Amino acid sequence: MSTFLKVVTVVFLLWMHEASAEEQDFKGRENHFVPRRLEVDLLMLENGSFVRPAKFEPWRSVYWVKPLTGASNIRVFVSSEWSVSFRQDGISKTSTSENGKISATFGLENGKDMTEIEVIITDGISERSYYLDVCETDPQRHDVVVNYYGLMPYPETWNTTRALVDQITGGYQVTPGRLDFVAHYLAGSQKNYREFINAVKAINPDWHSLHYHLSIWNGEADILIDNTWSKAEWNYLTQTLYNQDPYIFLYAVHKNTGKTTWLRDEHYGAYLMNISNENYYQHILKNLEYQCRSTGYESIFFDSFALGVVYSFTNFNYLNFGGGSDVPYEFTKYQNPQLGGLSWLQASEEFISRLNKDLNKRGLWLLPNHGNMQTSWDPLDYALTNGGMLESTPMRPDNSRDVGDRLYLYDWIQSLSRTMYLTQKDRVIILQPYLPNINDLNYRLFVIGEYLLVRGMYTYLNQCINGQAQASWYPEYEIDLGAPTQTHLIPDTLFTPWKESIDKAILNYREGDLFIRRFEKGMVILNPHRTAQSFTSPTDKTCKVAVISGGGTVPESGIGALAYSLNWKEIPKGIVQTVPAESAIILRFDNESGMVESFKDDVTVFSQNGTIQVKSGISNLIKEVTVFNLQGAMLYKKSLHTTSYTINLNQSVGVYFVRVISEKQTDVFKVFLDNER
Repeated sequence: MSTFLKVVTVVFLLWMHEASAEEQDFKGRENHFVPRRLEVDLLMLENGSFVRPAKFEPWRSVYWVKPLTGASNIRVFVSSEWSVSFRQDGISKTSTSENGKISATFGLENGKDMTEIEVIITDGISERSYYLDVCETDPQRHDVVVNYYGLMPYPETWNTTRALVDQITGGYQVTPGRLDFVAHYLAGSQKNYREFINAVKAINPDWHSLHYHLSIWNGEADILIDNTWSKAEWNYLTQTLYNQDPYIFLYAVHKNTGKTTWLRDEHYGAYLMNISNENYYQHILKNLEYQCRSTGYESIFFDSFALGVVYSFTNFNYLNFGGGSDVPYEFTKYQNPQLGGLSWLQASEEFISRLNKDLNKRGLWLLPNHGNMQTSWDPLDYALTNGGMLESTPMRPDNSRDVGDRLYLYDWIQSLSRTMYLTQKDRVIILQPYLPNINDLNYRLFVIGEYLLVRGMYTYLNQCINGQAQASWYPEYEIDLGAPTQTHLIPDTLFTPWKESIDKAILNYREGDLFIRRFEKGMVILNPHRTAQSFTSPTDKTCKVAVISGGGTVPESGIGALAYSLNWKEIPKGIVQTVPAESAIILRFDNESGMVESFKDDVTVFSQNGTIQVKSGISNLIKEVTVFNLQGAMLYKKSLHTTSYTINLNQSVGVYFVRVISEKQTDVFKVFLDNER
């Protein structure tokens, strides 16, 4: 064949691939059965029980197993026609065979928070693993995965607000002042070049950089591969992997044309991938690891994962994917032959939990975009992963309905309740609300109030303004109320839609028409309604109310040039306050509470000549000082009995938090350490 004909043929084949979704009819492929991976017939436990999920299901790979109280070991029994072997924490274990079952016994003391039992089956050609994560507490909790897999920890947020933003370098000139701000004030960001990551980590090695990748979709858009925006992954999918296995894509009948095509995101142009297809799974796992290693990421932001996203992005046009008359059935019950007879719900849970496990074992966090979780029929358990971004959350209350409507505020209540469900499980959660107007201070107070209402140990915030660079800062981020003294605990249960304990959990903070959460140093009073509400300030203590102004994109010279302020206005005891519609008031207890002003009079913390100075009055001796960086990592700790102490950190210039325990009180101070010696 001539070179010209070869070129024409290649171009034609590429055109065929690109045109297949919209112009070709793959009739019958929507019913093609894709075999599932190898499965055991039975898996049973002795001295342990399944928690998440609550029973063994052969198609599912990853399980939380809780040992019985007092048990020193767990025994696993497997019945299978295939060859079976075992590993514990990566080390092979001896097994025995009796009465048609293969079993092994696993000790529980390995010096870590969790032990991993792996059950491997093989037919001599292919192999499949089941993972039993044996743990007293949830094995996806932040501290457990850090301890077991050695993942880079995220900074705590239990008593402080932290920002983790979408992206910085796109359309934003990075100057030394801005670089210093990013390193000292932000917990991390995504879509960063290697040079930017290295520059920030040279100042703050605990800073997090996240890789951006679509979750269940793939398309022609560029992604960062080896520090370059590239279409290489999409080109490989369409030009090589598709020719080897055309079922890496999903096929569905478009209800308007009657044609069977690739299932397409009709808003952004990506395609829904067959997440049950083993060829595609191995491809995406290999590529995600390479993409992170090649540029320098330790976390993956996995965009557009939620069930409701599939329904909305495809414009409800594809049969068996929301295009029929029973949408919940199509996503949660319909046994799709292309998914090996699994429902889309089952395939999604298996895909995301398995990928989370495989990436954790490679030292990477997986943080999918769960949306705002307001789809009431969606029963997917989003606690199966390390956490994720909740986009458009906290959401603006749906005040378009009448108060008499049973769904008044329903979406808002459900979204925040499901958010609280995840933050309480110590997942890494990034809240990204969209603010239509940066000058709407009432709504900004509402957003920070929503954040404080659900904040847990690893909960981050990014107030996103349309058209604004993301390296921004707001005075409300600096509101310090300490740790919460009021937290409604949601039972550690599996998620099902309309479950009262989860979907209405935020109502446990409702007092009258307001939502209130109390903290060590103050309280948050939230009004989600379209009309103003009244609140009476505490009668047993004097309070101050937060007054904010300014904030936004950090100027080129750094945070010091940003115009913003946080002030506290004193209010009398027992006074009736007006909480504006869709807003919040945030109160800080004054000197009579013994939490702020009186302590500040006695203890001072400041930098001097490259050291941190801690001083107190003679009647309030310093008992202990601890120093943390902005990411929450402890750098220094010392027990004392004095009124004056000098801390020499031998650290670079930066912002640090100093916790001081004195005879009267405990408080945390923020101090900027200079290097003038």
